[in-house]
Amino acid sequence: MNLAAFIAQDRNSDEYKNKIKGSQMSIEATFGRNEQIKALFEATPECVNYHDETGSTSLINAIMSRQATTIDLLMELKADVNLPTISTLFGQISGWTPLYTAAFIGDRQLIKKLLEAGASPQIAKDSLPVGESMSQHFLSVIDEVVSN
Repeated sequence: MNLAAFIAQDRNSDEYKNKIKGSQMSIEATFGRNEQIKALFEATPECVNYHDETGSTSLINAIMSRQATTIDLLMELKADVNLPTISTLFGQISGWTPLYTAAFIGDRQLIKKLLEAGASPQIAKDSLPVGESMSQHFLSVIDEVVSN
């Protein structure tokens, strides 16, 4: 969905409200605002797995921002450790799972934590866009942690 389509949405629709809640949760996760995350979760528990307007998730944003306590909180709140980003341009899975994101930032401890929480290396591999040579490096980091 492009920006014009997002703006033109019916502001009373559930889809619109979910995008707003997803965006709010993602912003709080990016900045490690755990109390606000808890309040949003209490009001709408499912928003922990909503995609924001960029197609990202709260867990992925917390990982990219290296918010360790927020990552732990989101996992405690049952954020889906296999939920990939969605391309807002094409509405398709774009391949960035929390596990792939942890490999991208080079955090082997977080990779291990995500694997222990049920993150699937296969889902990370299957959802990657075809032809990304850089992806192979990050997948090899995951494979290295899995084999150790």
